[in-house]
Amino acid sequence: MLCINEGIKKTGRFRQNKFNVSFRLLDVEGDGVSSPVVVNGKQYVGAKVKRQPHAEEAFGYAFEKFVLYAESLGLGTVWLAATIDRPAFEKAMDLESDEVMPVVSPVGYRAQKRSIRETVMRKGIEVRQQAAFWRAFFQK
Repeated sequence: MLCINEGIKKTGRFRQNKFNVSFRLLDVEGDGVSSPVVVNGKQYVGAKVKRQPHAEEAFGYAFEKFVLYAESLGLGTVWLAATIDRPAFEKAMDLESDEVMPVVSPVGYRAQKRSIRETVMRKGIEVRQQAAFWRAFFQK
């Protein structure tokens, strides 16, 4: 994860807007963060931004830029919001009352094979039943 950590240290890599989205690499053991849907996750990336008009859009842009950077390194990510221990993440991120942390992401190498747990979860939310991207967004 050295590349991710170096990328985060070079804050300009993800914060190229006036909202100054702040990123931090979080360690499961050292920072006490977790999510019940992530198995064997060791590190997460969190980000925060001050509450202000359009801060959520700026956050989304900066966070997706991070996701693309991680992907370029061969790392897997997934946006998580409702399925995290939010108080633990907010504490680890030193979240102030005027800041918001909409999502976090585990970051690491993808498993070679889906676990039984993931297979059951995907079946439960009917992943195969979802419309194809092109149909959902481009069909007349």
